[in-house]
Amino acid sequence: MPLRAPHLYESLRQFCLAAFAAERGAQVPFAFEEHATREGPSLYEYKPLIRGFVDEQAPTLRRLPDARNAIEDLKRTPAAAIFARAHKLGQTDEDALFRSILLPMLTWTAERCGGFDWIDEALDRWELSLFAEEPFRSSQVRDALGALLGGEGGAWAAAMRAAVLLGDKTKDRADLLAALREERLGRFARDAVRQALVEVLMHGSRTGLAETLDETLLGLRPRPASVLRVA
Repeated sequence: MPLRAPHLYESLRQFCLAAFAAERGAQVPFAFEEHATREGPSLYEYKPLIRGFVDEQAPTLRRLPDARNAIEDLKRTPAAAIFARAHKLGQTDEDALFRSILLPMLTWTAERCGGFDWIDEALDRWELSLFAEEPFRSSQVRDALGALLGGEGGAWAAAMRAAVLLGDKTKDRADLLAALREERLGRFARDAVRQALVEVLMHGSRTGLAETLDETLLGLRPRPASVLRVA
């Protein structure tokens, strides 16, 4: 289905990217939510409190050049202008667009990423690998996996998490882990990284999925459901 307003999509995307870059590494407040289990100890969920944090950072985000660009594009979109006027409450038209559309959109995006984390780097690395020759192709694929599931654990953690996420049986996981650790990544490993990208996109929260996979490795909970296996 074609985009109705490609220019608006791009300006909103650029605003989110700029906001994530501005807040990367920021100390987002969080809460621990307890989930009781039938047997064994309770499980605790790490939940970043995104909405309040975004509201506090609104003045800084409002000054971003990409925020101004997005607001200008929204002003030229009749539906957005009508929506913002209904939520104006004494604000300027620009501030109404920012607070009624841009901030909620950013909050929604960050909540589904589990914080100010973005998978564009992983996607970019994967796309670059499609046009590269060895040894650069393997390097780009490995970097894509690290950006996707590595976090502070790097390539080692990314390979372990991917093996648990994609392998149905112990042997499948061992084979995949070995393939992902090869110096030159073959078709099997490259296809696994592609599948991992799809899994993370469909799960929504990359950090949340990584934490679940770590708990699976520790035997604390079952492996998360796979959207590819369900499909």
